[in-house]
Amino acid sequence: MKPEDRIAKPFLEAAIGARGPFHGEEYMQALSRHFDKHGLTI
Repeated sequence: MKPEDRIAKPFLEAAIGARGPFHGEEYMQALSRHFDKHGLTI
């Protein structure tokens, strides 16, 4: 394992592949992109 692989990603980046800070609707847009990418619906 490479040392950089041991560094924990910030939670949201690890969870949905996006990093803040988010402004306005950016968080919901990032979440929507993640759901679309993985075929998830709510």
